[in-house]
Amino acid sequence: MFPFIPTSGINPVAEFYIPLVWRDKLLFHVSLLLSAHRLERLDPTIPERRTIRLARECMRMLKERVSGPLENGISDETLSAVAGLAAIEHEKGVVRLLHVHMNGLRRILDVRGGLKAIRRTNPTVAMITFCMFLCAQGENFCDIDREDAVERPSWFFRRLLDCQTEDFIAFGDFGVRTDVAELLVNIRIVMRSYPDARNCGTAREYQESLTFLTMTIQKILSTTIPQLDTSADNAINTACCHAVVIHALAQWRGQQPDPSLTISHALHELLKALRVLLLLDSVNVLVLWLLSVAAGSTSFYSQVEYKWCVDQLADITAQMEIRSWDAMRASLRQILWDESQDEVRYQLVWEDVIVRRREDESE
Repeated sequence: MFPFIPTSGINPVAEFYIPLVWRDKLLFHVSLLLSAHRLERLDPTIPERRTIRLARECMRMLKERVSGPLENGISDETLSAVAGLAAIEHEKGVVRLLHVHMNGLRRILDVRGGLKAIRRTNPTVAMITFCMFLCAQGENFCDIDREDAVERPSWFFRRLLDCQTEDFIAFGDFGVRTDVAELLVNIRIVMRSYPDARNCGTAREYQESLTFLTMTIQKILSTTIPQLDTSADNAINTACCHAVVIHALAQWRGQQPDPSLTISHALHELLKALRVLLLLDSVNVLVLWLLSVAAGSTSFYSQVEYKWCVDQLADITAQMEIRSWDAMRASLRQILWDESQDEVRYQLVWEDVIVRRREDESE
């Protein structure tokens, strides 16, 4: 489950989720079914009848659970089981059944008081549930979750002070709304402080960081920006919201549950906003970062759009007199930077930008 890079000794799933599997018969069988489905994908010679029988048993147990006492039908274990069934249909690409299970998730969350309430009982279950809403593009979060503010943990402000000496930009200086800027700062601090579990002392500390990250992404996805028009303010806020989603989720593309649909949608909206900004001749370090995020993602989807991003980067880096990878990296680090994913990806983009600039100079 993303966003998740555990170590063997610091693993929230092992500490806070697996105990639910051991003690709950329904969740145990759904976990077996998810494993069986993935084994089938690895080895097509495995007889399907076993998985079909197990799936029927899971659905029988789920119907029995939800028709029983209310507290059992809305428990963390039941919520996790429904999320597991949704994950299976998501991986199989069965949209109709995925939608059925996502409706079931939403009904449980409505009764429980949203993802925020689940985070109080078991943040790891909330993270798994969040991942399913994130992957099932078009499935909206509960209304109560869209309204809640992101609570910054105690360690956030210590980390914020530690980062004051770094050469970060103030997002508000570039027309970013206060609420959007706060969310971008949240992501910035997480990425500079906790890129993986090795920087945490315990599974609980790591889980707290993951919860803060997922709450921030959830809020970004729920943030309303006015309809995109020719306004630079609208365009910059729209672009920032979609770019930070791409940036935060990029390294989990292709894993399960796969966020590729969400990334693809965010990329489409980012490119629309960038076209508005470029028509307005916006040339600054934030637009440079936005174009870099777009270029790093379009390389997976469309060579035509990737070439367009590289062409724009060639123009803007020439105007900003950026002549080396070191200067380019220093500029990007002022916005958002994740050492584990950005160094290689953006350097490859930079190499293509240099080729394009040399072609321009020779013409």
